[in-house]
Amino acid sequence: MTTLSDFTIKSITKYESGFALAGVNFQLGPVIVRGAKVFEKDGRYWLGMPGRMSETGEWGDLVYFLDRDIKDAVERAVIEAYQASMAPSESQDLTKQGSKR
Repeated sequence: MTTLSDFTIKSITKYESGFALAGVNFQLGPVIVRGAKVFEKDGRYWLGMPGRMSETGEWGDLVYFLDRDIKDAVERAVIEAYQASMAPSESQDLTKQGSKR
């Protein structure tokens, strides 16, 4: 069974325009997910999985989590990493010095 200890964020790329705030690539166990996106609306952040448009014009996710706890944990970890990457470098240094979250 895959656990969050098998989770690694490979990259976070901030977008300068558009609805998505950033693109994220991560690894969960033996699977690498490329093209996940961080979104925010009305102060609520969420992680969108890579998707594509169907012939009828509807978007559908290409990646699904079957375990809700793992999905929630991955989403939290990615959003926290995104927010930390956008914070001023001084606060990032404090986090690295051992402050607990």
